[in-house]
Amino acid sequence: MEGCVSAGRGAFKRGATTRQSSIAAAHVGQKHKNLAAEPIAKLLNDEIKQHSQLNVVQSRAFSEILQKDLTAYHNRAFAAQEVIDELIQLAKEIQADTR
Repeated sequence: MEGCVSAGRGAFKRGATTRQSSIAAAHVGQKHKNLAAEPIAKLLNDEIKQHSQLNVVQSRAFSEILQKDLTAYHNRAFAAQEVIDELIQLAKEIQADTR
């Protein structure tokens, strides 16, 4: 799992397609889906930090969405797969905003 996170951080610098595949690779094929949410959140947090250089207001909005989803996940309001789906959707929104 740790390899996915470190590989994903470098991949974010390469482009939008690589970012999305890194996020997907962080949880595909995992036996325990609940362990995938945290690495995906870390990847998204790194992406949001990079995005803040382009658009501070939108980055704050993305950060708030990420925090809301993670808080709901930690409070068990979301199942692991639901939060992963939400995080992937957030990644797509960040990618669309970057273009």
